[in-house]
This record gives sequence, C-alpha cells and structure tokens, in this order.
Amino acid sequence: MATHPTKTPRAASRRRGLHLKLSNSDRALLYSGPWFSSLPAVLQARIVAESELRTYRKGAVIIREGEPGTGMGAVLEGQVHLTRRLGSGADMLVDVGHAGIWFGSYGALTGGGASIGGLLAATPVRALFLPLAAVERIVDDEPRHYRLL
Repeated sequence: MATHPTKTPRAASRRRGLHLKLSNSDRALLYSGPWFSSLPAVLQARIVAESELRTYRKGAVIIREGEPGTGMGAVLEGQVHLTRRLGSGADMLVDVGHAGIWFGSYGALTGGGASIGGLLAATPVRALFLPLAAVERIVDDEPRHYRLL
C-alpha cells in the first residue's frame, strides 16, 4: 500500500515562483549546497520557480524503488532513509539523508525511468519538489541545462 505525500495547505501547494513561500533558512540551505550553488543563477531561479513545497508524514514512501520517477526534490527539513530492495524482497537501509539532500534525479532525468532505490520519510519531511513535467520544460527550453541537472 503506497503512502502518498501530504502537501502543504492546498493554497500554498499551488504557489510557485515568486509566490513560493521559502523561508530565508530554506533559501540559505538550497544555495549553500554543492550541487545547487554550482548551477547558473538563471537555472537556480527556474528550478525554484517551477517547484512546489511538499510535506511527508513519518514513514511515508517518497520514492518507491522500481516505480517511474515523478520529479526531483530537496529535503528542506527532516530526515530520509535511502533503501534498496534485496533479492529476498526486504528493504536494506543504504544511507540516511538530512536537510539539503537532493533526491529523484535519476527518475527525473530518464523521463520517468524506474527509480533505482526507495526513499522513506524517517521523520516528518518538508521538501522542495520539481515535478517531472517541469524538469522536461526546463530541458526543452534550454537543452544545455540537461547536463547540469
């Protein structure tokens, strides 16, 4: 049974770009990370403009291994567990991620290809999420950005 993300209050989940409510600490976290800070300012702005805020309850499945990718995101608050499925069907903990970690890039950059691992909310999680359609728009509008994503 899949656990779906809960979004921030409905009106806020639809806000994007200049209307997206990122706190100063959220912005500092994003812009201090090694990957995001290395991007051209125009691409940074576009990612934020096309993204939405999502929240996940503790134990929620953010990405299920083997399912098509739906986008990519960054953990703004909370902790996540990266898992891999063993031959026995059990999930093995591979890594623990904290605020600042980006997730879902493989599925997003393969046009919704199967996820290579699972991602679970180990605590309540708040994330910036860039839907697959937005990733595709960014790359269609500026193909050179594909290599940077």
